[in-house]
Amino acid sequence: SAPTAVLQMPRGNLEGVVPRALALPFVRSLIDKSEYGIAFDLMRRQRIDLNLIFDHDPKMFLDQCSLFLQQVERTDYLNLFIASLQ
Repeated sequence: SAPTAVLQMPRGNLEGVVPRALALPFVRSLIDKSEYGIAFDLMRRQRIDLNLIFDHDPKMFLDQCSLFLQQVERTDYLNLFIASLQ
């Protein structure tokens, strides 16, 4: 699960947010552990550039490309990833 900060609003309701400053190191640690499916899902939900999956460590990604394809199976997600590559 994502690193979430829980804030209490003036009227007393609780809001859970995922600050980018917490999400990026968490995503990088997931990529380092080759947990591409979880990292991809978090990045997609938090609107973090999917190009980070490749740019974080290009050699490791190319070596483990088949693992990425196993973990991210949905065709529309793969299309989204390919479209985000720069």
